[in-house]
Amino acid sequence: MNEKELLAKIMEKFPAVLESKPAAGALPAFNLTIDAPASSIAEICAWLKTGGLKFDYLACLSGVDLKDKLLLIYHLYSMEFKHKLILKTDLDRTKPELSSVATVWQAANWHEREAYDMFGIKFTGHPYLERILTAEGFEGYPLLKDFIAKPDQYD
Repeated sequence: MNEKELLAKIMEKFPAVLESKPAAGALPAFNLTIDAPASSIAEICAWLKTGGLKFDYLACLSGVDLKDKLLLIYHLYSMEFKHKLILKTDLDRTKPELSSVATVWQAANWHEREAYDMFGIKFTGHPYLERILTAEGFEGYPLLKDFIAKPDQYD
């Protein structure tokens, strides 16, 4: 199945999904990029894994602060079909929240915890959404562009 056929199959199931241009500097191996509404991410991800496309590997989950909104990016791979896909969704910067996909891919557990710790993105339904990289009691989210570090945070 080529990229156009893959995109058509996804859009047939989820009409709200749009093809997107890859970001400048995107990995050339991930040649299909789609945008999806945050409200549908869990359903789309579950279908991508079990709906015949077999995206069984979550390679990476990344957050990006664009100042006016947050962007969450999933890099997915199908071991059987060798499909590669980037799934992007925009989040409201004032209340970044969406459903967890930790029940879809176990690796999402750690990726989502890191996104929570660094960007403050809340993943509803996550089995253990706690900070993973910063110290206990740490205030703020270090990868947000408006984060200002306090000198005592680095003792």
